Amino acid sequence: MPSILVKNTTNQNLQWRNITFPANSEIPVDVILFDKLINEFVPIYGKCGLTWDENKL
Repeated sequence: MPSILVKNTTNQNLQWRNITFPANSEIPVDVILFDKLINEFVPIYGKCGLTWDENKL
């Protein structure tokens, strides 16, 4: 399954659903979960220091 690299640019771990985004680290996120992240989490809470390559969407 394809994935998107998501980087947490903050100094704290970020927990969303069953995913932990480690502080100052980049992890692959399944595209289905990523879609839920940008459609459910981001509109309410903002990006919270998470970044990803917009060109790979």
